[in-house]
Amino acid sequence: MDKLKKSSKGVFPFGSGGYDTTKPMSPVALATLKEIGQEANTAKELIESYNNFLCEATMAIHSNEWEKAAQCIEKALKLQPNNIPLQIQLAIIYGENIEDKDKAISLCKEVLKQDVNNISGKFNLAVYTSHLKGDEESLSIYLEAEKLIKAQGLMETEIGGKLNIFVGSCFKGLGNKTEAGKRYEKAIEILHGLAQENSSSAFWLVDAENNLKKLFEREI
Repeated sequence: MDKLKKSSKGVFPFGSGGYDTTKPMSPVALATLKEIGQEANTAKELIESYNNFLCEATMAIHSNEWEKAAQCIEKALKLQPNNIPLQIQLAIIYGENIEDKDKAISLCKEVLKQDVNNISGKFNLAVYTSHLKGDEESLSIYLEAEKLIKAQGLMETEIGGKLNIFVGSCFKGLGNKTEAGKRYEKAIEILHGLAQENSSSAFWLVDAENNLKKLFEREI
């Protein structure tokens, strides 16, 4: 674990900062530590325990031990319950790896209670709502995410491209091929310039192009 802390990866995927010192320490954090079988008598020991939980989560993620990773992050969140990046990471683990969409949705809603303008919280809420409840219910949430993305000047970035792909897929699922096509075309427009320098954008560009190609193919 010491090697992991000193490595260039830090406490991936949570960033190298460990305990978020911009947020106040939970007044019940020391008592909470004792409840989960840990001891800490000072703020320094508390922060060390917190960072240890993140390191354990990181190792679990590298080993694809998703239940263990979730448990470690949940312990960290007991010490700093309003850490939004951690809540989002936990939502993604539940939504993508443990396949508990209800839990993922609940975590995203918790993020949005703290920050109504949080793009990741809103976007992921739309994604997991789509998985669990379908296109009709998720479309309105995607469109709310789109308003946030536009308001924060991020429409021409990868997140804007992905948003258009997912909105396009919602329209396709609802039988509106015209609107779906417009969304895929917009995604391609956004991602085309980004793909040359970013492998993630290149992946989503291919996805948008394939979706557009398949949209009007004759059904066999």
